[in-house]
Amino acid sequence: MAIIVVILAVSLACTYAQEGPPPAAPVTVGPNGETLITAPLPDLVCRTDVASRCVFPFRFNGVLHQECAPWVWGGENEGRHWCSLITDNDNNHINEPGNYHFCDCCSNVRCGCPCRCQTTTDAPPKACVFPFRFNGVLHQECAPWVWGGDNQGRHWCSTNTDSNNNHINEPGNWGFCNCWISERCGCPSRCGNGWCQ
Repeated sequence: MAIIVVILAVSLACTYAQEGPPPAAPVTVGPNGETLITAPLPDLVCRTDVASRCVFPFRFNGVLHQECAPWVWGGENEGRHWCSLITDNDNNHINEPGNYHFCDCCSNVRCGCPCRCQTTTDAPPKACVFPFRFNGVLHQECAPWVWGGDNQGRHWCSTNTDSNNNHINEPGNWGFCNCWISERCGCPSRCGNGWCQ
């Protein structure tokens, strides 16, 4: 019985052994006489928040990234991660408008970035801000909705706080949490009545 080592020719250098006849792929002989077959990695992709496909690896400012890179330029995107959508033949990110986007970190662990709790009532969703203080209580995760009505049982978070972590209680500064996407929200994940809480 022949053992064949398959090399995945992508950003991750993985090998595995396979029994049986070699598949139809380029074949070479390794240093120990083993048969080496180049094969593509299955389509495990990281997508952006607008469903574009990230390109890995990508090089930016001399650093080769195998997963989404932290946004380090501050502003409202602080804490987010981004990826290249277009690279040249040497994997260099082509730094032009529209050639990058922010990663959808909650959709796929292949993105390599943390899944953040976000709101569901905004388009696009806003990131929850933790901790936030509301009515004297400091919340480290989404807070239960306690005002009754159709939203009873759901959870909400602040999306805007002052320098003392106090929720700024104005329209647009809060939203219901996306509990079905992220376990980091701190609320139960169960669906019913057409929405998840």
